[in-house]
Amino acid sequence: MKGFLSLIKAAGQTLWEHTGWDSTRKYLFSVVFVSVVASKILNIYTHSYYLTPNRFLIWGSTFFLQDVIFLLVARAFAWSFQRWSLSIMGGVAILFLGLYVSLLAAATISFYAVMGRDFHWGPAIGFFGDMVDAKALVLGIFGAIFFEIVILVGSYFATPHVYEVTGGFAKVWSLSVSALLRCVFRKKKQQPLPDPEVYEQIAFDDQEDDKSDNEFGLPMEPPRLRKNPGGHPSVSWLKYSVVISVSLIVILLSCVRPRDWGYRILSRTLPAVPFSARAHPVFEGIEYLPGDYSWLEDHTALDTPPVLDWLPTGEPLPGFKDWYSLPLNKRNEQAPRNYVPIHYNPAKDPLHIPNLQNDILEPLREALSSGEVNIKHIILMKLESNRQDMFPPHADSYMIQRVKETYGGQIPKEVEDRLAHLTPNAESFTGFDNGFGKSDQDRPKPRGGLSAKNAYTSGTFTLKSITGSHCGLSPLAVDMNREWLYDIYQPCLPQILDAMNRQPNITSETDDWTSWPWHTMWMQSVSAEYDYMSQLVPILGFQDQMNKETIDQVGGEYAPDESQLVPERGYMDKVLKNYLRDVVADAERNHKRLFLGHLTGAVHRPWDLPGYQYEDLVADKGQTQNDYFNRYLNNLVYQDEWLADILNILQEAGVADDTLFIMVGDHGVSLPNDGGVTPHDSPHVQNEHVPLVFSHPKLPQVEIDLPIQSTQILPTILDLLLQTPSLNPASQQITRDLLPMYQGQSLIRHLIPEHKHTQEWHITTLNTGGQWIAVRSMTKQYRVVVPLTPNAKWRFTNLEDDPLEMRAIKDYGILSLVNVVKRRYGVEAADWLGEAVHVAKWWIEDNYRRWGYDPTAPKNP
Repeated sequence: MKGFLSLIKAAGQTLWEHTGWDSTRKYLFSVVFVSVVASKILNIYTHSYYLTPNRFLIWGSTFFLQDVIFLLVARAFAWSFQRWSLSIMGGVAILFLGLYVSLLAAATISFYAVMGRDFHWGPAIGFFGDMVDAKALVLGIFGAIFFEIVILVGSYFATPHVYEVTGGFAKVWSLSVSALLRCVFRKKKQQPLPDPEVYEQIAFDDQEDDKSDNEFGLPMEPPRLRKNPGGHPSVSWLKYSVVISVSLIVILLSCVRPRDWGYRILSRTLPAVPFSARAHPVFEGIEYLPGDYSWLEDHTALDTPPVLDWLPTGEPLPGFKDWYSLPLNKRNEQAPRNYVPIHYNPAKDPLHIPNLQNDILEPLREALSSGEVNIKHIILMKLESNRQDMFPPHADSYMIQRVKETYGGQIPKEVEDRLAHLTPNAESFTGFDNGFGKSDQDRPKPRGGLSAKNAYTSGTFTLKSITGSHCGLSPLAVDMNREWLYDIYQPCLPQILDAMNRQPNITSETDDWTSWPWHTMWMQSVSAEYDYMSQLVPILGFQDQMNKETIDQVGGEYAPDESQLVPERGYMDKVLKNYLRDVVADAERNHKRLFLGHLTGAVHRPWDLPGYQYEDLVADKGQTQNDYFNRYLNNLVYQDEWLADILNILQEAGVADDTLFIMVGDHGVSLPNDGGVTPHDSPHVQNEHVPLVFSHPKLPQVEIDLPIQSTQILPTILDLLLQTPSLNPASQQITRDLLPMYQGQSLIRHLIPEHKHTQEWHITTLNTGGQWIAVRSMTKQYRVVVPLTPNAKWRFTNLEDDPLEMRAIKDYGILSLVNVVKRRYGVEAADWLGEAVHVAKWWIEDNYRRWGYDPTAPKNP
């Protein structure tokens, strides 16, 4: 038996030694080496703005320490041991490392090549899970395959050099460690350490050495001298001293290096990145910022909800479960016996500044008191990917300036004239002059209402933006649409209207439309299967929803043909024309009031409308970005035509003068600013800045210049309903009770930027929700982007001085960011930043409390 095992062992060893392992192990190590070095170079390049020359000269060497240690470990695995079993284990290890590290490097480089940004391991997965970005996903996959091939081919040519050089470096250190251990543990006097140039020549051919265990000095035996007739001991000892000295200096610098998170990011070796992506101390050092913030500490906006006499008993109304002792939430969980209902209370919110005590704006006062402004129906439209300066396109907007650059600085007269008349309905709705110098006769007549020039969305992720505007609250600061799984902490508008429907005097058997029941419907022509949107819509309180899937189910005479199908999204917006016409007609015929939520789909990347005749508005469309500019502008034209179609349908039904038409962007797009085609991974301010219009033909045209946010839409709607003869007494009472419970100020009253040294703060969740939040206030033109994930950076902008964010200050640490802001913009800006950071920290914690979200609990699907 023993002889048989020996025979098997000998056969295995012979097979191992004659299957090309000698060259394969070197090649696999080269793959690891090239992958790690390439990713490190990319990492430093993408953060070059952060590394001043002085920073890099002093601390740059420390960024490579982890990489060197990892490569030395990998080099050990690639060593051919005398025992073939150890060689097999090392071979499996180096094979795994080669595949793992090369795939990481290829994916990282591909993501940068496709998106132009560094790879964030948490949010990036959410980005690639976005089915509407399938083109980017395909490009990313093919890019990863391409760069994987480049790495593998490049490693083949680099193999002999990196293996031998790394081996020589390893031997210098192994010999020094061996000598040190021998001095410590051996009692007898040791011979002096031989010249490393004499021993193995430090370049090492490795052909003879591969059969020895002594490469790393493991047996602790004195190294064997080899003949070196042409050696120069002084030169070899110099090499030895330089390697050891430089290594020790780098280690020392790593120990005394400042505690800067950016340095830690730059120092991480590629294999460790996926495992260290959740340890970012966002608010590290915040306690050193000056100021008294006791008014924030240990406070929460949650409180016992007030008594609402009109709530029915029995099963809780959707959206009002906090008022019931045993609520049934959407997951059918019973509350414990000692449950005490809590609800958002703006009176307990240290950031809330009410303005309901203020007078109605002077231009609106007469119209609202006349009794002629009727709001029978409400349409709240989310405009996909609309920038404020492109609704309508303004001559001074950055997009038009970029278009001008494609023509060499001067737009041709015929193109400029087309741009001046590109979106006449947007001009009519907003009442804004688009700056192209048109005469008063040439300008569309304003329809009437409120138009905002400084409105920001509550979330740059579409589904979070929808929740924020329809429920008057701040979205949950976690990635993707998870609001539908948690406690939407304010009743949404459809749920408020449903509460009105439950009152005993609501009936269709009357000609008094103020007593008609509300019908709430969500409508879009694109798919609702993305990220649980079809589950979110009923949670918001909508009774019905129409989307690409329901359109396919209904079919019939309105079934669109394939020419209306937008690849990977759904149908074009105008497919809804006949559906909308029927919904409005049904409401009038059956004595119902309509609240319609609508998301447009046209102005969404890749801005591809099948069968639509695109105009040439931009020169040199052969360049990808110029082609995007042209498509974006053309899609705005299509959207403007759709707005006219909706208005025509209302006019046909005879309800245009009785319909409050609200338009607001879900998010912007930073395409001309930083090339961003989606806000998923861009914190640029233009992703927040959106159009916001309350349009009604019986209202005068009023422009709002102060900073506002889309969370103010719902309280403004409620306030308008109260200030017009649009509700019966029971519904008025419901509205009067609920209006003061929302965090946003009403836009039809004088806004209050600051009260008792508390600023009115506006906070937006960026990207898919869990990577950044943006903070600004009504009193200053400052903006700070607060990171919530690893690798993400703080970002400060003075929008008065830098409205396009061309010179945003970026940093990994708040303390160093405050110092830079203080040097550039002064003490006032630094103090504002310090307060904004404390506000952000409190807001995040209370945001989780309001939503009932536990960041430490296992995540829901």
